[in-house]
Amino acid sequence: MNRRARAILALVATTSLWGLSFPLMRMINVLMVRAVPEAPGGGSTASIIVDQLTRASFYMAVRFAMAMAFLGLAAPGLFRGLTAAEWGMGIGVGLPFAAGFLLQVAGLNEIPSSRSGFLTSLCVAFTPIVMIAVERRRPRIAAMIGASIAILGTAFLTGLLVTGGPLVVRPSAEAAARVGLGDILTLATAFIFAFQVVAVDLFARRMPSERLTAGMFLGVVLVAVVSGSFGVVFRPSTTGISGWTSLLADVPFLALTAVTAALCSTLAFWLMNLFQPEVSPVQASSIYTMEPIFATLWALWLPGLLGPLIGVNEPSEHFHASLLIGGALIVVGNIVGLAGPSDGIHPDGPNSSSR
Repeated sequence: MNRRARAILALVATTSLWGLSFPLMRMINVLMVRAVPEAPGGGSTASIIVDQLTRASFYMAVRFAMAMAFLGLAAPGLFRGLTAAEWGMGIGVGLPFAAGFLLQVAGLNEIPSSRSGFLTSLCVAFTPIVMIAVERRRPRIAAMIGASIAILGTAFLTGLLVTGGPLVVRPSAEAAARVGLGDILTLATAFIFAFQVVAVDLFARRMPSERLTAGMFLGVVLVAVVSGSFGVVFRPSTTGISGWTSLLADVPFLALTAVTAALCSTLAFWLMNLFQPEVSPVQASSIYTMEPIFATLWALWLPGLLGPLIGVNEPSEHFHASLLIGGALIVVGNIVGLAGPSDGIHPDGPNSSSR
């Protein structure tokens, strides 16, 4: 198996780990709302956003602090000899991810996982725009066609397009619903994630890409601490600080967060930073559209298994024909988009010595 094929498989594995985080984060959200209820005087859009971002910030700070510790234990060499410039580039990857992740977690409180998965996948549509603006590089036509097919597949997979007969395709009732706050937050997430994809591609030409991971996690923790502190000061909860500290002794919260930290952060982002530079940004973002496939597959059984064990009523999702149609289109889109040269980083770049 050549280096590029290994990279593609590694990025697919990355999306499976990210997909795992969707049902787990929904259960974590329930636990956090239970421990830290909405601050008094809520109801306005601004207060709702602040409350949601505060909870998301707390979760992010704990998750990525854990992830950084796991990374230090598993791969201490990634921390050795990091220069200030390398820390800065890692943080440069972490900042757009942290901003996007905050908005995504907040949006998940307002819209179903399926809708969130589709809107997040629109990152693949924004990536070429950011790529042209930042790198002055045009994506290949095949990559664009493949990305378009993958977006169509995601619309079927998440139930936003349904079949009304053998040759009839129409928007679902959910797709026709009024665009709300959760949709706007998640669309912003997709746009910001496009910057993260391009940042990895850009910085990986200057340093071994896997060494971006430590700085990335640090950047996420810094953003989470600042945004969370803002929320606690300006929208204090009825439980005060004790509600937040109680979560640090809550076994289900810590267990689920540790799983997302170890698998969905430490392992997944190490794989992403290591292997993404082997393909172009558009090809990478197209592969990432497979995340909703895995999110759906995990959601078919995991909530029903874990929910009763941790006292969370989060039923599993049900299998539907759109999973087959959407999944097939996403796979076809990736095959089309990944055909031919990768337009990834040059073989004599920093990564050539790190493989």
